[in-house]
Parts: sequence; C-alpha cells; structure tokens
Amino acid sequence: MWERNCLDHEPRTAQQRKQVGGGGPCSEGTNCPGSNQLELLPGFFSSTENPGSVFRCYGDESRCSGGPPGSCVSGRDNRSLACGACLEGLRAAGASCEECGDGDYILSVLTGLVILLGTGCLHFMLLRQDKEHYIQTQTQAGLLNASVFASQLVVCLQLVVVIQKLDIAWGVPFLQMLQSLSILSLEEFLRAFFAFSCVATLPATTQFLVQTVMLPASLLLGPVLVHLGCALAWRREGLQLNVFFRMVGSLALLFFIVLCTAALEPFQCQPHPNGSSTIASGISALCNFTDDHLDLCLIGGILSLLPVGFLTLAFWAILLQFPRRLLAGDQRFVRLFSFLILRFRPSCEGFAVFVMARNLMFAIAPVLPTPGLSLLLIQSLLFLTTTVVAIYKPWRLPSAAYTDMVLCSVFLLVVLQGSFLMKGLPQDSMDATQASMILLSVAMILLLLVLAGVSLALLALHARRRYKKQFDFFLSHHKRSAGSLARLMKMELRLSGCTFFWMLTTSQTS
Repeated sequence: MWERNCLDHEPRTAQQRKQVGGGGPCSEGTNCPGSNQLELLPGFFSSTENPGSVFRCYGDESRCSGGPPGSCVSGRDNRSLACGACLEGLRAAGASCEECGDGDYILSVLTGLVILLGTGCLHFMLLRQDKEHYIQTQTQAGLLNASVFASQLVVCLQLVVVIQKLDIAWGVPFLQMLQSLSILSLEEFLRAFFAFSCVATLPATTQFLVQTVMLPASLLLGPVLVHLGCALAWRREGLQLNVFFRMVGSLALLFFIVLCTAALEPFQCQPHPNGSSTIASGISALCNFTDDHLDLCLIGGILSLLPVGFLTLAFWAILLQFPRRLLAGDQRFVRLFSFLILRFRPSCEGFAVFVMARNLMFAIAPVLPTPGLSLLLIQSLLFLTTTVVAIYKPWRLPSAAYTDMVLCSVFLLVVLQGSFLMKGLPQDSMDATQASMILLSVAMILLLLVLAGVSLALLALHARRRYKKQFDFFLSHHKRSAGSLARLMKMELRLSGCTFFWMLTTSQTS
C-alpha cells in the first residue's frame, strides 16, 4: 500500500516532482528510499491509515519529526491533523508536550484572578470619575495622554499577531520574536495560560467557542461584579449603564484587531501537499465547508457581525450624530461615546472611525488567498495611515502623531522584507540574511520599548499629580518688616527644589 501511495500520488507542480533517494516520484514532504517504503521528511505528517495523504506542519514544524507515517514528537496526538494537539493530560511545551503539573493549574487560576482584578479596578475608576461628575480635568488629561500611547502599543502587538499569521519564511531572530509576541492572540493566550488539554481534549467547535466567546466574555466578569457592587452601595446613582457601556466599548476598541482575527479564523485556510486545506490555527479541521468546518464558518460568520456592528455604531455616533449633539450641548451623548472621542483633538474625532475600519482590514488580510495579496493590503493601509496622520495630526498629543508615523514606518519595513520571503518564490529570493532579520528585530523592539516607556512615564506623572499637592508651601506676609524673612525663605525653598505659592497682600502692593 505504501508503494502505491508513494508512486501513484503525482505531484501537482514541477517543484514537488522530484527524485529522492533513488525511488519514484514522491509528493512534497516524502522520501521513497525503497519499493515498499514511504518516509516522511521532518515538518510533514501522514496517518497510518492513509500514509500517502501528506500534511505540512505549519507554525512550529519541529513538532512533526518525520520518519514512518503516524510519527509525531513525543506527547503529540497522531490522530490529530499534523500533530496539532497534545494527548490528554499533557500540555504544549514548544514542539513537544509535557506532563501537566500543579503549577499549570495554579498559573490558570492566577491568570484568571489578574484578569478579574485588572478589569474590575479599571471599571471602578470609571465609576468614580462618573460619580465625581467630570470628564476631562487636568488630572484625567494625564491619564488620557498615557492611554493614547498605551493604545498604540496594543495595536502594535496586535499587528504582530497579524504578521505572524502570514505564510512567510521569516529568519532568526525575527521569527522567535514574532512567536514570543503572539501571546496577545486568543489562541496562544489560552495555550499559554489555560491548558485545557490537561483536563480533556476539546472538539474543534468547542475549542473555537472557548477562544472567541468565553475568553472575551471573561474580560467583562470583573466589571459586572464591580458594577453590581457599586450599584448596591451607591443606590442614589442608579445602575449607571452608560459607564458600563463605556467600559465595554473601551475593551472592544482596544482589542479590536485580535477579536476580528479570532472570528475570521475558520476562513483562513492553508494548503497541504495532498491537495487538501486545513484551518490555519491549532483547531484541527479540514477546510471543506462540511461537518466541523461548516459549523465553525457559521459561528465565525455570526461573530464577525459583532465588530461590523460596532464599526457601524461608531460611524453613526461620530460622523452623523456627534456634530449635531455637540452644538445642542448634549453632554450625556458626549460622555457616552467619550472612549471614541477623547483620544483625538477637536474636529478630528472622525479619525476614530478611520482607525477602526483600518484595523478591520488588517484582520481580513490573513484570510486573503495568497500572502502577496495580504502584504499588498497591509502595505496600502500603513501607507494611507501615515499620509493621513502626517497631514491632519489627529491625535490629542503632537508626539502621538509622530509615534504613530514611526509605528507605520517600522511595519512598512517589515512587510517590505516579508514580500521577498513568501513561500513559493525562488530560493534565491527567499534567502533571508541574518543582518536583515536582526535589523527588523531591533527596530521592532525599540518601537515597543518607546511606546511602553512613554505610557509608563505619563502614567507615573498622572499618579504623582493626582496624589500630590501642586504646591508644597504657601508663603505670604502682611507686614513690611516680615518681607525680608519671607524673601529669604522663598530663596531657600527654591534652592531645595520645593514648590511654593507666593501671595502678595494689599499692604505689600500699596
């Protein structure tokens, strides 16, 4: 049977048609050393039931060790497509799988508590601000400035997730950096912090629902509990549903690219040497629009309506309603959609809709049939963003406009290099020099460090201004004879670096 599958499976392209080890024509990923043997090359897999149907192991190819059909790296389930899943009771540890320990369950609990407390504290801050009846004071302006750079940092990390999904042969060390930064992907986040394989092997549909519905919904658990608690404690304030709407809108806006990418996963397929295609993720399902894949496409299509509806709501609120409501002095409407408005300077609020539409197109890019089209779309979006930001400078801080242009320039450099590394090009075109990969890695790391550093610095400045008085001392004197002593104290305080408020009285100015 192996001889028939090895010799009769005609390759589809001239590149796949080759003579290896003296055997007959073999499909891509196989070696036929003898008349009755089939040997898989590293990075390829086939089952023992159908050894001639060869799958490529996308992502971490080292999980497929090659050799006889049905061979996977230790701990990988050879019943899943291309060794994609770990056996029950094991968790992924790089290419192989290792036995689950108590630390895995503790890590899952701690991660859940951090998410619960973090989102809960953020929502409590919004409730306090609304209770104090202010939107933009000098204190809150510092927090808004920090949030502008933090949102750019999160968008940068989500763009890394999109780039990592493209079928491009990146070299080291840039490949390792992409893999380490892809933790923001819902799939990678669940795999790193919530090892469900330790408990049970989830079906494809259940796994998809967990990472696209359960995980995003868990971000709202903390705000819901805090909101109910504050509603009971502050009965006079009511339910304050407008604050909860702002919290949900802020989270959806912050992780818009990742949420869209997760919903579109069933539509991103990757080809294999046997002519079939599978979903380009850890979900083991064939792209045949039947059985599990049909269910996944239906669920993904329904979930995709949520970001489209959110974008439509932003378009209606900002471009159609906001100018009229602002002239009418509708403060309630302005406060309700402040998460869309306050990051940008006056008259540039429409840039929020542009950013959301651009991020939606970023998420669609990996679904396009070829990497070339995906890279072309990403290049066009980055160039358009750079042009719009350079002309209008829409961010509330001029420095934020410059960092946004630098962000787009770095990713344009990455995408331009990736266009020479697409799989399927001649080998001479795909040769990635280590110098170019080091250059991309350094540029990306510097960009992330700058955005993170500016965000933390502004956040620290906001905390300092909020919890520290503006002046350390108050100086004043009512008699002329005390003037010399007051001036001496003023000089000493200035030399010591203390801040003071000097008030001139009527007797001093007469």
